[in-house]
Amino acid sequence: MKLGVYANNSNTASWLPPFKNYISLVYFVCDVASLPLLNITAWTDRTFEVHVGITFADGLDSVISGTHDDLLKSFVENNTGMWLYPLASFNSALTDLQLFVRTYRYIVDTIRRFSRSHKFVLQYYNKRGIWDWLTWYPGVEYVDVFAITAQAKTTGAKLETMIAEAYTEAGKLDAAAPFIIVPIGTSVELDKNIFISDAWKAVAKYPRIQSVVWDSRAPYAFADTSSLYLSWCQGADLYKLPPLRYAPVKRQTMVGVREETDVEPFDSEKLWGIKLDAVMNYRSPTSIGFDWIRADGKQQQLVLELRDSLTNILAGKFDKEMKQLAFDIAAARNEVWIRPLHEFNLGTDVYPWCIYPYTRDKIELYKRTWRHIVSLFRDVGAPVKFQWCFTCKNPFDDPASVVATMYPGADIVDQVGIDVYTREGAKPLPLATRIREVYRDLVSLQKPIFIGETSCTDVGLDKAKWIADACYALATEFPHISVINWF
Repeated sequence: MKLGVYANNSNTASWLPPFKNYISLVYFVCDVASLPLLNITAWTDRTFEVHVGITFADGLDSVISGTHDDLLKSFVENNTGMWLYPLASFNSALTDLQLFVRTYRYIVDTIRRFSRSHKFVLQYYNKRGIWDWLTWYPGVEYVDVFAITAQAKTTGAKLETMIAEAYTEAGKLDAAAPFIIVPIGTSVELDKNIFISDAWKAVAKYPRIQSVVWDSRAPYAFADTSSLYLSWCQGADLYKLPPLRYAPVKRQTMVGVREETDVEPFDSEKLWGIKLDAVMNYRSPTSIGFDWIRADGKQQQLVLELRDSLTNILAGKFDKEMKQLAFDIAAARNEVWIRPLHEFNLGTDVYPWCIYPYTRDKIELYKRTWRHIVSLFRDVGAPVKFQWCFTCKNPFDDPASVVATMYPGADIVDQVGIDVYTREGAKPLPLATRIREVYRDLVSLQKPIFIGETSCTDVGLDKAKWIADACYALATEFPHISVINWF
């Protein structure tokens, strides 16, 4: 749980001293024209998590016309890793739904053109006591976090009453999205102690709430009452808030494995008393002989290794073999999930079909080749579905978005996924940390999500714990992932 304070450059001195040992988040609201005046580096250098609500005094039409693009570009390029609130507390005054959604998306798309290091927060102000998230929702690909404003202006107002419905309704739109209360406060001075106590008790009931930001402005500020500061800052300890953990999301999940030979998965089932749902085979189309690939009723994932350049593949080098494979699959009448050109975002030293370093021509060639492969199987009528899979983190730390620029198209992809590893010599990060980098991009494609390959080293980390943590995270934090393969 992160504690934060609503701040601006002018009132820093008044609230920082009593909060400095507790807070890790600072929240600003600023008109786009004043963004250059925010001294963000002063906070990020001290490891504060920086949240910025962006407003537009001259109206939304000016935003869509591109009037503020240069200001946004300068701000996001010079400050990394911020949490940005486009049109902060938008619904306190707006009534034009379509204009809001169009403007919000425009802001996010514009910022992402210049920098992809920021998260986006949809902040809702409950002015009428009605939480109509869906009415204003710009879509899962545009929202990383939900936030609400919870300000009690009457005696007896309680935080739980304010957030219960909002929390539930937001969860219907994205069960994995974290939740923030920003800002929270009460203007009734005599009621602040009660409000603070009730607030922390309420927050403890909602596990997706990851941050709470106190409103340091009058009349919500604590003034000089040190006991209120302590009550607020120590609330997390007093009420033993749970860590940010999501509730398990029940769905049908398949677990597969890739081993050295085609029969080892079945031997492992007998040896360990387990049941696998899927098996993976890695084959060139010139050496397949589909009739002897064993599946035994499991999901068959065939990683099709076309070991040549995209140019030669597109020119038809493997067409004969792929057509024969398609006819064999059609005759067997068993559904097969084919994964061609996997991990394409690596260099050609790994696979000859890879396209890093990226160029526009390489990306277009890759997309045409993918479509060519799919058409060969579909023209035959084979019961084949296609898995699109890339490496979760490009080893060269290239910031280009694979999903945004390289996706072949919804009509020729049935499932989207990633390969993700923690290797010897790399930073020993948990699986969840690595997946978060691309998960929301994958969700935005609105296709089933799978993990094509995952594994970890046993050098320098507790492998059993890594696996246990990975299973918990997959069950609770990433509800759209339904197929996981151990390599």
